[in-house]
Amino acid sequence: MVDDAAVSQLFEATRKQANIKNSRWALAPAKKVRLAVCAIPKSGSTWVTNVLSKSLRIRVRRLCYTYSSNEHDLYVPALLDTLETGFVSQLHMRAAPHNVTLLQDFKIKSVILTRNPYDAVVSFARDLRVKLDLPAANPGQYGYSFVWLTDDMRSWSLEQLMDYSIEYYIPWYMNFLRSWDAYKGILNSYPLRYETLKQSPAPEFSLLYRHFYSALGPDFSEYAGKSFGSKELMSQTSSDTGKGYDQLDSRQIGRIKKQFRSSDSNWISSHLELAQ
Repeated sequence: MVDDAAVSQLFEATRKQANIKNSRWALAPAKKVRLAVCAIPKSGSTWVTNVLSKSLRIRVRRLCYTYSSNEHDLYVPALLDTLETGFVSQLHMRAAPHNVTLLQDFKIKSVILTRNPYDAVVSFARDLRVKLDLPAANPGQYGYSFVWLTDDMRSWSLEQLMDYSIEYYIPWYMNFLRSWDAYKGILNSYPLRYETLKQSPAPEFSLLYRHFYSALGPDFSEYAGKSFGSKELMSQTSSDTGKGYDQLDSRQIGRIKKQFRSSDSNWISSHLELAQ
């Protein structure tokens, strides 16, 4: 239950100048596990969220306004609704300064889930194919904030969708990496690669838990090998590392690599490696 003071602060913040200082929240330390899985699309984030929820016996909560073609920025009313609960939340969210501030204020620990760009972009193109084949819906209902799906794209080949994804998904992917590279140390976030996690899931989940709580935690092996009965939950991210890379031609690989040339971060550059 959200108290009146919190509601008053929420509305008061909308009347002040829009800056970080005027939107800070002074809250008591969280006593329960509160995790945000901040992930690029097609990195297994739905599966990771389910494993954490089942293993830690916490609820899955949506911390953004909605899942659709909007940015997954943190939504204060949703945060206020979780003050007394433990949870894990799945978000395709960049480390924008206001998101970082809200993670700090609401005592939410962040996991940065990523995948190599070659496999990710091919998986993303396949996901666009699935969304384009869905029954007609409101414009923008299916998709992401950085792509807009139109009826004429229904006839596109996978090759065309891969080129489209390189054009629009990879720049968002790079902004995601750059933003989290700037803030991951400040937040004590836990960087996690899909490739490493798939190779040895239970030990990797244990390391994640120990990073934040300095304890062994639960036995993750019971759920780490499960897909939870739905192929859709895995959203094509169950393919072997390198399979997407093999589907790209040299021109497409070159376009992806070009996006990395402006960064001197070792963590960002490491994503060009297929395996960890």
